[in-house]
Amino acid sequence: MSKWFSSAANVFRRDDSSEPQPFQLECDCGQSHVGLRRARSQQIVCKSCGTALFVLPGDVYPPPRESRRKLPEAVVTSPDDPIEDGEPSIDDADASVAKTRPTTESPTKSRRIERRNIDKLPPDMVAVEIDQISVGSTITRKKPGPAPAPTPPPPPPREPLGQQLKRIFTPFRLIVIGCALLLMLTAMWGWKQHAARRALETVQSAIEDGRVAVEEGNWIRARDSFGEAVDAFELLGRTDAEAQEIRQLHREAEVLTRLTGGSVFEVIEAAEEAYRSSNEEDEKRKLDRLESHLRDKFSVDWFVIEGPVRRRQIDPAREKSRPFAYEIEFPWEPESGKKVRVVVDFPCLESLVPEKKSKALLLAGKFSQCSLVDDTWELRLEPETGFLWVNPVTYRALGFANDPLREQEVVDTFLKTQAAAMGMKP
Repeated sequence: MSKWFSSAANVFRRDDSSEPQPFQLECDCGQSHVGLRRARSQQIVCKSCGTALFVLPGDVYPPPRESRRKLPEAVVTSPDDPIEDGEPSIDDADASVAKTRPTTESPTKSRRIERRNIDKLPPDMVAVEIDQISVGSTITRKKPGPAPAPTPPPPPPREPLGQQLKRIFTPFRLIVIGCALLLMLTAMWGWKQHAARRALETVQSAIEDGRVAVEEGNWIRARDSFGEAVDAFELLGRTDAEAQEIRQLHREAEVLTRLTGGSVFEVIEAAEEAYRSSNEEDEKRKLDRLESHLRDKFSVDWFVIEGPVRRRQIDPAREKSRPFAYEIEFPWEPESGKKVRVVVDFPCLESLVPEKKSKALLLAGKFSQCSLVDDTWELRLEPETGFLWVNPVTYRALGFANDPLREQEVVDTFLKTQAAAMGMKP
């Protein structure tokens, strides 16, 4: 009886064992903290990131006693072994174990981490009481480090060129582009047809008006009328005999309206005067200023020159080689005694001037430059504007027909020869 009473009394007696209760917490930064629970709750500071962690107090209840009932030994069977009648299956065994396993765990046990045989705590953990969190003399907390930069996503794969073109030039867009091109071509064709009709009308009226002006001796009106006809020929693409004749009449009428007020001799005398009156000491700069002065004075003037034309030798040190190199050398000399030479590198002279002989020609060209080369005054005419004179009407307007030493038949033959050289029918 006494044993029963003592056993009953021991049921309600607390366990005075002072067995330590360890804990283990893991911080968000990955640092693991272990220690012993106390009678009161604790707050620890992670030395890795400075985060405050809360630790529950120790469990006041004694740990549960171990059950003395022996569990049946587990029998390991192969899945391929046949199950005899009357033997429990694996599913039955799992069901029986699930029935004997407690459904809920003690809240005290869930808050405690079973960790035995702890020799010492790690150096990076400090356990202190609540409201007594400090390291040294001041409370510190380590700020978390910067978050690592996110890895940029890989670039998308490059789309093939064929797919890009297919995506851009859709069937609808191709249809729209084709319609737009068709409309543009139609409009251009219509404008060209309209311009061609207008050009045909202009050619007839401009030629008639130009010929009337030539008969009247109105060379400004003739120049403008023949200029309209030449523009119409360019639009129509005409190169027939009539078109060549009107082009030649337009060139000659333009020369008559813009003919220089002086002759070649007057130009050379003006160059001599400007050269003598210059105060420039540097010879090269003096010649450059002289050329600029003469170019400003005669740049819009045309010259009509008649004289013996011959081929000339090109000095490679002064100018580049060219297929057409011709000159007219005058027997006249200025007061300084320097020679005078007119350079006329016209392509139309190729079929008229022989290799080692000179030929008398009547030609016209626009002023290019006048310079002093060694001891010779050199007057150059623009090769792009040079041509041979061919029309008797405009020839008489120049005043050359008044020469009593020339017969009309000789003049007509001379002009016909030059017309053939210009590609016109005499």
